[in-house]
Amino acid sequence: MKKFLIVATIFLVSASSLFAGGVSVKSGDVSVLKNPGKAKVVWDYSKTYVGEDGAKTKTLSQYLSSRGSEYVRDWPKDHAKAEEYFSIRFSKLNKKGLVVAEGKDKVDYLIEIKVEVLDMGNAAGLFIPMGGAKAGGVIMWGKVYVKNAKTKKTVLTLEIDEVKGKANPSESMRLGLCYMDLATRMARVR
Repeated sequence: MKKFLIVATIFLVSASSLFAGGVSVKSGDVSVLKNPGKAKVVWDYSKTYVGEDGAKTKTLSQYLSSRGSEYVRDWPKDHAKAEEYFSIRFSKLNKKGLVVAEGKDKVDYLIEIKVEVLDMGNAAGLFIPMGGAKAGGVIMWGKVYVKNAKTKKTVLTLEIDEVKGKANPSESMRLGLCYMDLATRMARVR
């Protein structure tokens, strides 16, 4: 029985560290996410770094260049697709509250997502059974500012700390899965 309790404790500690990280309220009123309205999402990569475990190893531009001209060429469509995963997931989970506007809908809020650090992950999680579903996924750190569309005043600030997606052979898909996890965590923030 003692061995079972030790193994169970180790498993729980390991599992909790695997899913550590998330989205937390830094300032403002979280009810803005729960009240009906429409928002435009703006992604800011102007000061994004890429590195492992949150280290600011390379600027995003340096990282893309180091991967080759195809990565530089494909980045605009790759991150746009990943951002679309965020918008769809956020609106689906938050359908009674703030949703992402479609097309030229009038918006009440701007959701500005400042991506500070990305750990682009790898496909290894798919091939290592003990790694779990999230091993190898993209991890992100940053901030979210929800602003009144008319006044541009920030009404809510969220901290993104180690939000992690699932493993996938495709780097752009790993990014999309991370952004889906961000949407899930934002829709559930209290």
